[in-house]
Amino acid sequence: MYPGRRAQKKVFPEQRGSPLETSMQRTRETAVQAGNCPPLEGKSVRVDFRIFNQNQGVSVSHGFQNRSSSPWDYNITRDPHRFPSEIAEAQCRYSGCINAQGQEDSSMNSVAIQQEILVLRREPQGCPNSFRLEKMRVKVGCTCVTPIVRRAA
Repeated sequence: MYPGRRAQKKVFPEQRGSPLETSMQRTRETAVQAGNCPPLEGKSVRVDFRIFNQNQGVSVSHGFQNRSSSPWDYNITRDPHRFPSEIAEAQCRYSGCINAQGQEDSSMNSVAIQQEILVLRREPQGCPNSFRLEKMRVKVGCTCVTPIVRRAA
């Protein structure tokens, strides 16, 4: 932040026809009619939503989740009040790890790997152009670890 400047609430214009806009149409109309949305004068930030669709040039080897000794599947979480509204999260297939013979070894543990990401949360819910930045923990994969053993005294 620059000296002498106050922090501003970030307000983003939505793209017409986007899934977020479509799913929020009724709620938005109700909130705007009730006058519950904050004024937008002097509080704007431009966001190019095309950056979410750009290929970053990173080559990803497919099948990690199946080749791992701690394999996982992806589940899609949906939240119409969040951007992006859909996020893929990993879920470990087994509580143990897969050994060289392809069998589950319960002497080891499969645990989720978590990463913090930034998302936009509609604030207040139903207002068409008002979002706040929010941190979110997402499970991105699984790994095999030795179990924590606690001995009773």
